[in-house]
Amino acid sequence: MKKLFIAGMAAMLFVNCTGDDSSDVLTVEQKIIGKWNYISVIDDNGQELPLQGCALGQYMKFSKNKSKGLDWTSYGTDQNGDCVIEVYTSDYSIENNVLTYAAANLKDTLTFINNNTLKLDNEFTNGVILRRE
Repeated sequence: MKKLFIAGMAAMLFVNCTGDDSSDVLTVEQKIIGKWNYISVIDDNGQELPLQGCALGQYMKFSKNKSKGLDWTSYGTDQNGDCVIEVYTSDYSIENNVLTYAAANLKDTLTFINNNTLKLDNEFTNGVILRRE
């Protein structure tokens, strides 16, 4: 009886230790959902430069629905020198950590620095850093 009990306990431990924990791992598509504020850019020397002025109002917002599910902003100033933030909406897709904005035909490589910090690289920049709101 004692051997049967020990064998049963060993079997339960084996099942518990080999369980699938993959449900704790989020995909890129899951991690990116939400609003991300631009906080800095990477210069030609690889240094991170904090954004200032109007640039601080920029963001990207991803929804689960990829059809018209991406809002992103660009900025400028009006004739009075006041900040003007324009919001664009687009379909998006993510494949192999590459984000494609359908409306602008742009592609960014996504790198998660951690769960709340994201780096975007593309052919026009050395990278921008965004932080989850």
